Amino acid sequence: MNKSMWTGTNGIIATIQFLLGAALFVAPWLLDFAANTNAAWTAWATGAAIGIVGLVSFAEDTTWPAWANVVLGAWAALAPWIVQFATDQNAMWTHLVIGIAVVASSIWELYGGENWTPRVTA
Repeated sequence: MNKSMWTGTNGIIATIQFLLGAALFVAPWLLDFAANTNAAWTAWATGAAIGIVGLVSFAEDTTWPAWANVVLGAWAALAPWIVQFATDQNAMWTHLVIGIAVVASSIWELYGGENWTPRVTA
């Protein structure tokens, strides 16, 4: 499969994932949880990683970027409880919603969209 950088389902998903990573990265400032260092650093590091992997998926015609974002999205969704900042509602909901969106878009990239092959059974 030869995918163009900005066209097709995978290009759209890569763009969405980059934007989700960017949103998570800037969220501590926009949603006023930058003072919560656990939440802020988790958002900055995870958001940057999601965004970078989203950009890499433009150039890579493999599935590893999607799998990497499944892991990063799951981490973002679970981080409020693992890193213990779930009591900060802004931080918790931001990480949870963006994490679930990243996982869902990655699964769509892996099993839907252009990679979907219909199965015929008899």
